[in-house]
Amino acid sequence: MTEDLLVIERTGTRWGVERPLVRAYDRGGDGIRITLDGGRLGADRVVGLATGVEVRLPGRVLTRYWPVSNRGLAVHEGRVVVVIDPGRPPAALACPQEGAAHEG
Repeated sequence: MTEDLLVIERTGTRWGVERPLVRAYDRGGDGIRITLDGGRLGADRVVGLATGVEVRLPGRVLTRYWPVSNRGLAVHEGRVVVVIDPGRPPAALACPQEGAAHEG
């Protein structure tokens, strides 16, 4: 399946968020906060928008050894991107602070 993703980075890992779910963003002392339909995520930086990327379902090995819930993997700018499950975002993307948001 192809998706449009907002690609973000947190502690060296690239994560993809389905672009239609992103409502707003803001910058703060702890990085970037991203508001989704169902909550907020934190990131060190926004890598960019990946349009029409192929998202592949996670294989058995990834599912077995990596406990982070995800929708699959994609490649953007030559790097692997883990596409998050928006209903169960990984703890690594927890957003510690609340604040005003700018439209995204």
